[in-house]
Amino acid sequence: MKPSLLLISGWAFPPAAWEPVVRRLQSSWPVRVIGADTVLAVGTPKQDPSVVIGRIRSHLPATRPCFLGGWSLGGMLALQAAPGLTDDISGVLLISTTPRFCQDDAQDGGVPQATVRAMTVGLRNEPERTLERFYVSSAAPDDPDPDEMAGWIRASLDHPQGLDAGRQYRRHTDLRPDMSCGGLPAVLM
Repeated sequence: MKPSLLLISGWAFPPAAWEPVVRRLQSSWPVRVIGADTVLAVGTPKQDPSVVIGRIRSHLPATRPCFLGGWSLGGMLALQAAPGLTDDISGVLLISTTPRFCQDDAQDGGVPQATVRAMTVGLRNEPERTLERFYVSSAAPDDPDPDEMAGWIRASLDHPQGLDAGRQYRRHTDLRPDMSCGGLPAVLM
């Protein structure tokens, strides 16, 4: 039986953004992509790990072996959930993932808090323009397809609570104390 993959997309990227990757993988791996907003609880910056685990578990395919992957914010969610899913998954794939997104007193690397605050203001005042800049910077050095990007913007703006939950999670979550993935094998890309 072929192994399956559940992939969690990054902040503000709907599952459709992964369609080119899914098409290439489908012949070898059955792939399912979910948005990070389907995992995050709205209205709280701190996510209860049992809620994250339960929401991810509800999307896992029935076929085994199954691997859990995530890109950026989706990878943070996979990293957080993996220790609670050791009976359900065979490994973890982390794509452009960091255990702490924002800089703090103990970490020089990461996005400055001021940048996150500026994005918050931008989302409130000019949401389309702010998301467009985010997508362009995320795709660098390539340019995203304008029509696809317009669809991503529409999909993101249809779920403003999910955008906010993801922004809060990235700003407040620190997974550095336990990056064990529950002892599961992990691939970092």
